[in-house]
Amino acid sequence: MPPPLEDAPGCPGLPCALPSGLRVLMPTLTTVNSTPSELAVALAAMPDVVAVLVREHVPDARGRCIACGIPGTGTPHLPWPCLLRRVADNARKLHHRPER
Repeated sequence: MPPPLEDAPGCPGLPCALPSGLRVLMPTLTTVNSTPSELAVALAAMPDVVAVLVREHVPDARGRCIACGIPGTGTPHLPWPCLLRRVADNARKLHHRPER
């Protein structure tokens, strides 16, 4: 039997797909805007993935990210640029940064 699921961080009642006891740090706007997050550094080595994120995470007419919809509805609800777009932009900058 699989281990029990905990509530997703910040979302009581929403099951988290991570095994009990495993913690994943969520990137914050501070980590995205100042020092590149570990996710941005990892994505910098995958320019094809970054290109897809940049292409898909674009604003709609109301300034909402079209890729970050309400699950099951496709209705955009997060303001653009969303966190994934910011991380992808930082990864793109890291990928194109000249070697020191």
